[in-house]
Amino acid sequence: MKRRIPKKLFNGPFDLHKTIESDQCPSDLWSRPSPYMSFLKTFDGEFVEFTAWEDERYFYYEANRNLRDEFKYLFWYNYPMKDLYNKFKNDKSVSKLIKFGYGLRLMRDLDVNYRIIESLITQNNNLKRIRKIDKLLREKFGNGFTYDLNKLANAKVSQLKAIGLGYRAEYVKSIAKAILSNKLNIEEIKEMPTEEARKKLMEFKGIGPKVADLILGFGLGKRDVFPADVWLKRAISREYFNGKASEDKIRKFALDYFGEHANLVHVFIYYFERKRKKD
Repeated sequence: MKRRIPKKLFNGPFDLHKTIESDQCPSDLWSRPSPYMSFLKTFDGEFVEFTAWEDERYFYYEANRNLRDEFKYLFWYNYPMKDLYNKFKNDKSVSKLIKFGYGLRLMRDLDVNYRIIESLITQNNNLKRIRKIDKLLREKFGNGFTYDLNKLANAKVSQLKAIGLGYRAEYVKSIAKAILSNKLNIEEIKEMPTEEARKKLMEFKGIGPKVADLILGFGLGKRDVFPADVWLKRAISREYFNGKASEDKIRKFALDYFGEHANLVHVFIYYFERKRKKD
């Protein structure tokens, strides 16, 4: 059944194409180009396939059930976008990002366990390989839609390495075990202040600062995180430090300066740095 959600329900502009093409983590499951096809884990745990597209006024989707609340959550409908625009209207660098990516929205996963495992895959990896490994993991150690933690926990490390995980295989297996045993208690972590939650996640082998921030930002909806990769480091160093700044200095600056909008700004930077030369 074809359904639609008025874009006016979203706080600030909503450009579906830019949001998906920004390659932020939750968009990895979406087919390209538009109309986009994928599946969504609903709030009651069911997986529903859908097709989605847009026009200037509406976000459209076709599915066998109403996914309105799930899509509103996924695209963070009540995120205070205008607050970002107002706070940084005099910052030429941020204004440039917003103009280029106007309508881009920050996404949140509905499947937190998926976010935890996929974030492990991103370590020292490129987008093409991440998506290839993710697809194989979902097919061979899941239901095609997401991962089966029991299968991951019981798999041999050699089996996980065989699909391209490399050294990450041990991390995936151990983290799956930690989630199943509740040693990694995501509900408990969700209630912690961001810095405390980050430190707690980093107690687990395989979860460093960037992976922790991906989990916190896209999986748990924390806004004050800044998952810094090579694109982010290069951009911040160029725009604010004349090309010379350490990783720690860049991260501290981003969290202090962008504050509660650090995760959203990180998505705008990533989109700008990767897409500007193509357009």
